[in-house]
Amino acid sequence: MFSVKMASTSSMLHVRQPQTPDVLFKGDSYEFWSIKMMTFLRSEGLWEFVEASEDDIRQKGNQKQDAKALFFIQQAVDETIFSTITTATSANKAWSLLKTTYQGSNKGSKLHVGLKDVDITIQNLLECLKKGENQTKKFSPSIYMVPSTVKDHNPSSYKPRMVSIGPLHREDENLQASEGEKATHMFSLLSRLDAQEETLKACAQKVDASIDQIRSSYAETIIYNNIQLAEMMVTDACFILEFLYRITKREKSKMGNMMFVQFTIFDLLLLENQIPFIVLEHIFECTIFKFDQTTSLFDVIYSVLEHVNPFKEHKLTTSFSSNTTHHHILGLLHECYEYKDAKSSEFSNSRFPSAVELDRAGVNFKRVRDTEWPLVMEVKSRRLPCFSLSWGKPTLIMPVLDINDFTELVLKNLIAYEQFSENVTQYITSYAMAMDMLIDTEEDIAKLVESKVVVNHIGSNQEAADMINNICKEVAYRDFFYFEQWMELNRHYNSYWSINMAWLRRTYFNNPWNIIALLAGILLFVLTVVQTIFTINPV
Repeated sequence: MFSVKMASTSSMLHVRQPQTPDVLFKGDSYEFWSIKMMTFLRSEGLWEFVEASEDDIRQKGNQKQDAKALFFIQQAVDETIFSTITTATSANKAWSLLKTTYQGSNKGSKLHVGLKDVDITIQNLLECLKKGENQTKKFSPSIYMVPSTVKDHNPSSYKPRMVSIGPLHREDENLQASEGEKATHMFSLLSRLDAQEETLKACAQKVDASIDQIRSSYAETIIYNNIQLAEMMVTDACFILEFLYRITKREKSKMGNMMFVQFTIFDLLLLENQIPFIVLEHIFECTIFKFDQTTSLFDVIYSVLEHVNPFKEHKLTTSFSSNTTHHHILGLLHECYEYKDAKSSEFSNSRFPSAVELDRAGVNFKRVRDTEWPLVMEVKSRRLPCFSLSWGKPTLIMPVLDINDFTELVLKNLIAYEQFSENVTQYITSYAMAMDMLIDTEEDIAKLVESKVVVNHIGSNQEAADMINNICKEVAYRDFFYFEQWMELNRHYNSYWSINMAWLRRTYFNNPWNIIALLAGILLFVLTVVQTIFTINPV
């Protein structure tokens, strides 16, 4: 009896002992190992915790199950592989690190054709499906790498010149020198506070709590683990805030090299060189807000936005508030050009007359003043009382475009942001399309400069025309906000009187000699008529 009880007790103890996976991963055949490990974790009821994000684990109170799943993963890898997941604090992170590092590492090996290959294919497709499902539940990305088909027209418009912000250009050898500047700026920012270590700790904690949202903001796969990504975010955000704060407060003694300042300002506008706005908000609350509560985050960023604004005559405004979600600095600039009352129509591919052709047909160009929307274009025509017929010359009222060496960079990155982001209206794309239709040659630029609706700082009118014509290449059109105005101008241009006036101007008034010849011909005709009259009826 006694022995039976002992055996029973021993059996019970044996059942309660935790099982460990009988499969050890040594760096090769990851696909086979992952299938076996997945099956094991499912048998233990732990696979759902591997798939769950860290935020979901924390919210549902499943930390114990997550730790158990992480323990099993750690036990299932060789000591040579364990260093890959030492930084992982959750099963999801450990699994992701192993998958990122080793999946496909043995693609060159010859696999036997059979059921196992099919199983691997099915498993990979299921994981892809699951990944797609999880991705739809996360935040939509807002930071993208611009495709080469778009970038090839002018690569320098998308590539940082001086400083790398975020992970997409971190490995660029030409930008490594700026890493020292980042450290200097971070030290300078934290030196404005008394408790530097506590501040840095608070910054790191806030960023770490939002790390999943930060990672989801990038459309590209980020090769850095969460610790590296969080360190990168804190460093870059401190650099940006200190750099912009110096400009806002006009601390000229701290600005240093003006070339560094100039290039860095425009580097902060590049779509590929952004960090999520939530990071700037977190670091601002932990730093600048602690020693200067009179200056808001928008105040710090505003001075740079004004500097890069290509529509200098319009003061930038935006609905900046703590309740508004901003993607990043480029997205904040884009919000300054948004206008909810603007009416969008489908874009028409029909040919539209250029600025010179409209001028010959009697259309005037005039710059807009005091308007809510900086991109507004309106056609003003005089109309007879009680009639819908217009008379006199119509006038196209439009914003003044300031063309300098960086105008193309600003417009192209705003357009790229509109092209790739969900729920971002194509205001800048629409404006660029309208300008592209108005400008065909350097004569069109010259006419708009003469009308004071374009200011050309790059010297050559041909360069300015080429810049406008290249801005919308390889761009998908969705919204066009000037359809009614363009139709009205088109009707005027195609009217009988306008066509004949344009022909007269083109034929007889296109240069001074033609005008002189025409006036001489008219004078000779008048004199001939007078001479004939006096010959028939002498005095």
